[in-house]
Amino acid sequence: MKLLLVSSSFPPDVYGSTQNQFKEIYLHARENYQTRLITGWHHARSLIPPEAISIQYNQKQRMQNWKLLYELVRSETKTWNPDIVLLNNLFFPRMSTPRIIRIQKYPFNENQMRNWIHKRWMLSTLTNKDAIVTTNKQQSQLLIQDGVQPSQLYSIPNGVSMYDGYPPRKTQKIHILCPASISPSKNQHIVIEAFARLRTKFRKRCILNIVGHTKDKAYLDRLRIQAYELPVRFILAPKDMKQHYQEADIVLLPGIHKHYVSLSAQEAMASGSATIWVETMCSRQFFHSLGVPTPPKDINRLVKILEDLIQNPERRETIGRELRAEAEKKYSWKNIWSSYEEILNVIYHKTWI
Repeated sequence: MKLLLVSSSFPPDVYGSTQNQFKEIYLHARENYQTRLITGWHHARSLIPPEAISIQYNQKQRMQNWKLLYELVRSETKTWNPDIVLLNNLFFPRMSTPRIIRIQKYPFNENQMRNWIHKRWMLSTLTNKDAIVTTNKQQSQLLIQDGVQPSQLYSIPNGVSMYDGYPPRKTQKIHILCPASISPSKNQHIVIEAFARLRTKFRKRCILNIVGHTKDKAYLDRLRIQAYELPVRFILAPKDMKQHYQEADIVLLPGIHKHYVSLSAQEAMASGSATIWVETMCSRQFFHSLGVPTPPKDINRLVKILEDLIQNPERRETIGRELRAEAEKKYSWKNIWSSYEEILNVIYHKTWI
């Protein structure tokens, strides 16, 4: 089987959950099939795979970038004639070659008008040969409501790497990790407020690490002021989360998502750290009875949970061990890639045999 994989960007040139997930899919596909990769780069050609067919983006010509990328894809499909094109982006015109389109997050955007435009485009470009892969069943249901045929939808969760071994600690402090893009919707201000309200005997034993990318400089400044004289570290634009998860004793996930669970939740699971998560319908279905739930924006409840975990290392270890076992069973890349192979075989046999 010949697979053409297309990603608008690729790590480490651009980091993000969409790019990192697609990289793992590409690496697994390359081991099992004839593959070619098409992508673009922003910062340096050396930051994407040397074998990739690529274009250099012009930062000021976004529409031109998309046009060049699509022309590259169209040319490659004509000359190489792949059996399936695997994309991590919907915004390509129709193709005669069947496509598997991976959607990391749906709805796409909080802006209703943009969402409407994106949905209209998506529906206009889908053909009967195409399949869409979402990261959970809630997203698939929303797509069905928006007009996608159920027979075209598959739900495969994000894959995670199972982090083994802990690096030697430089300090005996308890590390609390808050991994998320830094924005008001991710509620880092609530985390800092809860941390500040810890009784002194608990707070002095801890370090709070807020790790993530941000485009909201005003919100970041607000957080820095809020965290003044507290043992809080801001780690911006991390290139590899592995170290931060491995160092964490407690992972705190304060973001509220109605229709999906962030990749951070699965990475926290895989790290084997005791994880606190905000209760929503989606997160309850994801975690079930694992980890420690907290009501949305209930700072007093969060303080009690943190103090209980800080003073109970055995409970932290038990919670983390249960989470890691669940991650290994459901979200290891070995199992996730098997699900992708099933879809590839279905699409291939339906189209070509």
